Amino acid sequence: MTMTAPADRVRCDEAPFPLEPLRPRIVEIGQSPHLLELCFTRLLRDGIALSYPNSYPPFA
Repeated sequence: MTMTAPADRVRCDEAPFPLEPLRPRIVEIGQSPHLLELCFTRLLRDGIALSYPNSYPPFA
């Protein structure tokens, strides 16, 4: 049996645009060059969290 993802769910583990041109600017403002990857992974994490409201039971 073949399983497919629902049409309203899209896997996105890459940016739809190049991020590498941002690296020199990150260095220019005094940040570490590896910050680009960290910012992108946090953006994905937060975007996923915000797209699934009420999907987790409350803590209390």
